[in-house]
Amino acid sequence: AIHIAVRSGVCKAIALGTMVPAAVYFVFAVSVFWLSPNGVSPESISGLSYIPPALLGLIGVLGFVAIWDSYFFLCLEAKDTFVYDFRTSSVVAVGLVLTLPLALYFYGSENIIGFMGVAGGIFLAIESALVVLMRNRLKKIGAWGYFIIMVFGIGALYELAKLF
Repeated sequence: AIHIAVRSGVCKAIALGTMVPAAVYFVFAVSVFWLSPNGVSPESISGLSYIPPALLGLIGVLGFVAIWDSYFFLCLEAKDTFVYDFRTSSVVAVGLVLTLPLALYFYGSENIIGFMGVAGGIFLAIESALVVLMRNRLKKIGAWGYFIIMVFGIGALYELAKLF
């Protein structure tokens, strides 16, 4: 199975799918830090008021792409989890994926940046732990794998505790 993945280009796709979003996020983060001599504002962009509008627009696009790609693909994976693991219909899964985050936001938070941090911290920790567990099905992960899962769990609990 691993040889088929290597020959079919899956490994290259996984590497590119990991590195390109990381590179875009890195460029955005470095740009904001470099262009914010008075410190970074909570949403990153308003502290850059002296920047030419064209450059500010480019930084905004980089920030949007950095956030969008993470959450878009997380939503696709959540939909697939509802469909394949919980055996819900595709329509119900899409409805849940689109309405649950909005409901949680309107229920408990008026700070979209803080909400995105909490949602990302919790859901990405769960997703990452599940990826480690999937890896365990291919090859046993050992103590380090369970340690990594514990770190993700502690991170998710920390983000959850920040809500209260």
